[in-house]
Amino acid sequence: FILGVSLLFSQELSSFDVSYELKYGDGTGVTNEGNTVYDLKFNENFFKINSSYKDFYLYLELEYSDPPILGYSKTEAKDVLSKFYLERQFDNAYIKVGNIYTLYGAGLGLYTFPDQNIDFDNSVMGLEFKYSLDDIEFFLVNGYSDLEQRTNPAILEPNRFSENDLSVLGLNYDF
Repeated sequence: FILGVSLLFSQELSSFDVSYELKYGDGTGVTNEGNTVYDLKFNENFFKINSSYKDFYLYLELEYSDPPILGYSKTEAKDVLSKFYLERQFDNAYIKVGNIYTLYGAGLGLYTFPDQNIDFDNSVMGLEFKYSLDDIEFFLVNGYSDLEQRTNPAILEPNRFSENDLSVLGLNYDF
């Protein structure tokens, strides 16, 4: 449905890109200690859409996984949309809504990123706003995150959870 609608409107878009990735496996795995062998079966499907229109940029990632390599199965409609964001660039301002992936203070102040290989995503669902005045850039990041982590890479499902609310206000000065 999304592909069909996107193709209908693709004549109006500045750019449009679609990619599909399939990860499939049917075999056995071995634990870190090497003494336990287990069935390792996975079927992950990723459908990604990138499009832009004038000063707007849209990114969508849909995931259907049953079972995934790591984490939880995503088979229901409410779980399939795994990442999205909409950006708009103005003359002196920038705004982004959705999954916020950003870096401030060389990563010491704020650093959010996804890593599909280890099923890690510490993005913030919310808003990022920047405003530039000559050499000074003011920024605001506001949102929430339900972070899920593993204490050991061999664990297939997260075992550490934290709910986070985030508000960051600051400025960058380029001299």
